[in-house]
Amino acid sequence: MDLMTAWLNRLRRSFWVIPFGGCFIGLILAVSVWKIDRIDALSDPISFMAFLTINEENARSVFATVAGAMATIMSLAYTLTLVVFTLAAGSLGPRLLDSFSDNRVNQTTIAIVGGTFLYSLTSLYLFTNEQQAKFSALVAIILAVLAIGSLIYFVHDVAKRVLVDNEIARTAGRLSDSIKSIFHATDEKSSSDDKWQPGDAPYRSIFAVESGYLLSINPEGIVKTAVEHDCVVELLIAPGDFMVANAPIGRVYGGPNLSNDVARHLNVGKSRTSEGDVLFSIHLLIEIAIRALSPGINDSYTAISCIDHLSAALSELLQREAPSPIHCDEENNPRLIVMIIEIDAVLSTAFHPLRRNAQGNVMVSQALIAALERMASVSKKQHLDTLQMHVQLIASDALPDRSAQTDKKHLDLLVNSFNEAVTARRREEHRVPNITVSVRDADVSSL
Repeated sequence: MDLMTAWLNRLRRSFWVIPFGGCFIGLILAVSVWKIDRIDALSDPISFMAFLTINEENARSVFATVAGAMATIMSLAYTLTLVVFTLAAGSLGPRLLDSFSDNRVNQTTIAIVGGTFLYSLTSLYLFTNEQQAKFSALVAIILAVLAIGSLIYFVHDVAKRVLVDNEIARTAGRLSDSIKSIFHATDEKSSSDDKWQPGDAPYRSIFAVESGYLLSINPEGIVKTAVEHDCVVELLIAPGDFMVANAPIGRVYGGPNLSNDVARHLNVGKSRTSEGDVLFSIHLLIEIAIRALSPGINDSYTAISCIDHLSAALSELLQREAPSPIHCDEENNPRLIVMIIEIDAVLSTAFHPLRRNAQGNVMVSQALIAALERMASVSKKQHLDTLQMHVQLIASDALPDRSAQTDKKHLDLLVNSFNEAVTARRREEHRVPNITVSVRDADVSSL
């Protein structure tokens, strides 16, 4: 993701750009329609449309009524938005507000209502005694109907978003999108088998210019910089990592200090986002599940819903290949080395916290094993050992020593069913072999 795209995404997610744009459009529309009403040449062609003619008193009443109603609706929309934010932060988790800030419905509704308000207020100011509001009043009524319709849909959307299962599905959907954007499909050509070893070559350290979370990297820009200085750049951080100003974040082999040049191609923010950050979306689902499994809430079904949707997204991951850490120039010379996340490390990031918090909860442990069985049925063979390891750990922690024999037998049946699925998967042919690349371990401590 280049920095321009990241900057546009940041503006799109803010709560002022779209509403401000709607208000500006309403202001321009009011002036434009007012000028159309002043064109005498349009009087004869529209004389047969008697409903467009409205006297001064009624026109002012329409503008004033619409403006007053829109001001009330706008305050209601903002109030409902803040209430939903408060409920989400308390029941789901504060980091889930990242999802709510990405909602276009509330911003679009406020933009329509604000634009209608400024249109009516400006039309009321521009309307004179000598002028008839041929189109101005009609447009005001149309905008009011549109605003009421958007408010109705806004309330419908708010009612859906407070349902935890819907929010879990949306979070899993963003996780799936991140996986598809980062990891290659099986039939796509990948250069992950390329190797580059610096050996004992001298290097200069790259230092962070500012503190914050690394949101995205513009590899094309860094490669261009490396070509200009005829060097190789190695980054020691990945999207989602936190940087401290003046701390080393990379190395330059065969070139000058490029700290400022590289910093221009790094998108740094104060908080992590789900765009291009696979681990962050996983953390969100795990946070909901762990919160549900806490003694104060004890909601196993919410945790199971997180596990089910997580298994669907990770099943997509298990069918893909890790990208190459090496970015080359047009002459296929290595110019940029980045850190990548190993797929098995992603699985560990997801299932270790869930297993630890589900200890003693038979229902959730069974859901975990069932989810891993679904994942094994579509996984590549090189990941089956990791899945099997997680099932063994879950089975060993699922039941206390004094559990009923019935629960133990049922758990054994689930484990046997998983093993049969793994065996059947191993027998399948025409699978893509494993590709080894340089990797970094996924960070589990951030949970």
